[in-house]
Amino acid sequence: LLGLQSLQDPIAAGIMDERRAEILFDLFFLRLNPFINLFDPALHNVNYIRSRCPFLFTTIIMACCKFFAEELYKHVQQLANEFAVKAFAEGWKRVEVCQAFACLTYWRDPDDNRTWTYIGYACRMAVELGLNRYVEKRPPEETDLQLLERRNRERTYLVLFVHDRSLSTQTGRQWMLPDCELV
Repeated sequence: LLGLQSLQDPIAAGIMDERRAEILFDLFFLRLNPFINLFDPALHNVNYIRSRCPFLFTTIIMACCKFFAEELYKHVQQLANEFAVKAFAEGWKRVEVCQAFACLTYWRDPDDNRTWTYIGYACRMAVELGLNRYVEKRPPEETDLQLLERRNRERTYLVLFVHDRSLSTQTGRQWMLPDCELV
């Protein structure tokens, strides 16, 4: 493994420039996100994700490279896996980390058998972070950005809920996320 203290996203690591990352993000929202419906293009742009969570930024770039820049895929995949180790070892807990672990399962290699582990970790983190909290009526002081971020948390829980139930059905294992007011 690279020195985990010096982990950098694909742009900072010199794997690609910002323009290529922006093109890959456009392709992501056009071709990949519709299958998972996890991200909102009004919120999740290159600058927003990159500044909030290099781990999530790297996993999205990794998914894009798998389909649209194959020559970079293995290198970015290695970075994403190293970020996963660091996130787990250091106990990172935020919605973007849940999303990153989910992304590692959506576009995994066929021989990668960590789906149950990664989704389980993301599900437990989602509950710990209270992503399942339901706000029935928009608070009057909530800004448009705060609304997008709240909906991002709710959507993340719902996507994880569906993934959890799907895995449970496929594997015969017990599901991890309980029903709640949000569901």
